[in-house]
Amino acid sequence: MISIQRSDASDVDPDRSIMLNAKVVRAAEDGVGLNFVLLDKDDSQNSHANGAGRKTFRRFLERVRDNKGQALIEYGLILPFVFLLIINLVNFGGFFYAWITVANAARAGADYAIMAGASVGAPGKPSLANITSVITQDVYSLPNKASVSLNICQTYKGVVTTLSGTCTALSDPETNYTLMSIDVGYTYVPLLPISFQAFGVPATLPPTTIHQKAVMRLVQ
Repeated sequence: MISIQRSDASDVDPDRSIMLNAKVVRAAEDGVGLNFVLLDKDDSQNSHANGAGRKTFRRFLERVRDNKGQALIEYGLILPFVFLLIINLVNFGGFFYAWITVANAARAGADYAIMAGASVGAPGKPSLANITSVITQDVYSLPNKASVSLNICQTYKGVVTTLSGTCTALSDPETNYTLMSIDVGYTYVPLLPISFQAFGVPATLPPTTIHQKAVMRLVQ
């Protein structure tokens, strides 16, 4: 007598295992070969003691095949969610990369604007063109770099000088310094855009505007 058990069934499942008569047809060093000896007629009262019949064994195999089909259906249902998760991982990774890149560009522009030629690798006098060039080089790796906007401003004793874009006055308790403000804007577009077209709802991060601002003092 041998017992065959299903690994995909719970311990309380009555069809988890089945008892079968088996006959040894081969014995060698690599193992033993068995033939199932199935009863022509099932005895429901003594099926455990005498071994399962053909009908019981066939029903057991059908349950195994049904579970395999169920696993395939479950896999088909979960696959779209896994696919959606991968797309969101890629898009959120691109978003955080863009966020960090824009922040670094704003700091690099402000740092160069106040340090002028003292900056390592500086292109020269901190003119508007050179400041813009420093920022542009920092955001060059962004896929939608054409959307980058710059607001470059100077504030001294409440007087605002607009070098580029739109500026507003900045408050500073110290009046002996000029505040240099670099505001970098960027429109992030998902690397893998996808949406539920039937509802018009994006299935991932939609296009988003990123703003990073760096403010530094320089001696007037």
